Amino acid sequence: MISCSFLYKKFEREKEFKVKFNIDRTLFISKLEKAANIINPKHSIPIMQGVLLEVRPEGMLLTGTNGTETISIYTQFNGDIGECEVAGKAVFAPGPILKIIKKYRGPVLTIEVNKENEQLVFKENEKKSFSFLTLEVEEFPNLTFEQGKVLGHLPSGALSTIGEQTLHAVSASETRPVLTGVNFIVTNDKLTCIATDSFRLSKSTYPVTNSSIKEEAKFVVPAPSLKNAIRICEDQDTVKLMATETQLIVRGGSVVYQTRLLEGAYPDTNRLIPSSYDSKVSILKEDLLNTIEQIQFISETVLMESKDLFFSCTPGKKEVGNAQIDLTADMEGDINVMCNARYLIDAIKTVHSPEIVIDFTLRNNAPGPFVLKGSNEDDKLQLILPVRM
Repeated sequence: MISCSFLYKKFEREKEFKVKFNIDRTLFISKLEKAANIINPKHSIPIMQGVLLEVRPEGMLLTGTNGTETISIYTQFNGDIGECEVAGKAVFAPGPILKIIKKYRGPVLTIEVNKENEQLVFKENEKKSFSFLTLEVEEFPNLTFEQGKVLGHLPSGALSTIGEQTLHAVSASETRPVLTGVNFIVTNDKLTCIATDSFRLSKSTYPVTNSSIKEEAKFVVPAPSLKNAIRICEDQDTVKLMATETQLIVRGGSVVYQTRLLEGAYPDTNRLIPSSYDSKVSILKEDLLNTIEQIQFISETVLMESKDLFFSCTPGKKEVGNAQIDLTADMEGDINVMCNARYLIDAIKTVHSPEIVIDFTLRNNAPGPFVLKGSNEDDKLQLILPVRM
């Protein structure tokens, strides 16, 4: 039976506070940082600069949005993590709060919203507290998370790998907006991710489980949104991908992230990838990476040639200086190709194998696109267009 004194104390707290709860400080910081990463602190509409805090008897929900992306993070209370004294809602700007509570030393925060002045108060102990102005809860957008088709489940590490493999090849130009995102294609329990800026291309394939897709599904995820999804779900074991015609939804544990998809049809890139090669080199990744990183300080382009028994790399332009680095490699056919050094470095860094294989092609007796991949990574490739010599 609940005692009268308990009910009286609860009534008194509710008279004084709109919200009051205790929570593990480190946990609160990590959750609030994820929500804060989504919002725009300089948004022209003040309410969009804030995070919505909802405290319930059983847990806490933090929600943030920038109009294109939305995140919702739930925390279940228990004796060690947190405890609700007064349930309620508040909207606040997270920036200064995060900076201050990171300086707190205690393991537990007491967070209150006073009814009298509606200020948000963070207490480390009875001798230290900071108060902040809140925003009108009623002005916060009424957000809903879509229930789209299930594209499949992925280990969260696979989401990071997708970013590592593709984001460098996304276009930075708004001339063709659809190329500023990563093309996701789901079919036959496989997710294929493609990015291109018209000068280079990345393609990688990953197995997915529990997909509801019966036919091929395609959608383009904005590059910044993919970066946010990776960061938000990095500590989750698995993530669930869902999509509607306009939205991508990523669920991982207690985190839900939703973002608007890019409009427009992504170009057919299959025709760009050669089905055969005219010459080939197999070389140690670290040897080639170190060589190209050195040459880029002399020239933006690098010339790769087969010379006798060596794979030779020299600067494409020699206004600053010159170099010739001969590397030991297994080669087939004649090689004489020049390309952008930074593009080649980006491509090499995506390879996890100790050895790299590069397939070179000829088109109309001139160097054509070449394909780079790890020696045992047939599910991933990088394509680069050559530079005219």
